[in-house]
Amino acid sequence: MRHKVMAKIAEHALMSGIKPIEVMLHNMRFYHGRAESLLMRVVERLEETTLTGDDLKEVVTNLKDMNDYRERATSNARDVAPYLHPRLSAIAVNLTNEARAPLPEGLTLDQALAKYEDNLRRFPKQIENTPSVSLATKERA
Repeated sequence: MRHKVMAKIAEHALMSGIKPIEVMLHNMRFYHGRAESLLMRVVERLEETTLTGDDLKEVVTNLKDMNDYRERATSNARDVAPYLHPRLSAIAVNLTNEARAPLPEGLTLDQALAKYEDNLRRFPKQIENTPSVSLATKERA
């Protein structure tokens, strides 16, 4: 029953023309804009040559308010970010024998590695520019 009620509320909200993501974006921009306005006001006041005690109190109040607006803007940005910027995730790589370089015919991986290592010892200059084989490659087999 509760699920049906929530579904109706969600449907009504979507049909009313404003979506939650739009509200979050609007609030983010609103609070960011307010913070920028207060910052400009603070900068203007600080550039004045003579500031009284009341002027300094106003500057401090504006800085506190600016910080509150920035925190609200950041909170809204954090809430809306997953809808606008999908998270990057690691991609699992599953190497199969088809994805690897083919082995010489009739040789197992261990035999091919042994032959490669023997050739490295016997002909180091000729094989110098070929890719190296590590134990990690051998363990994946």
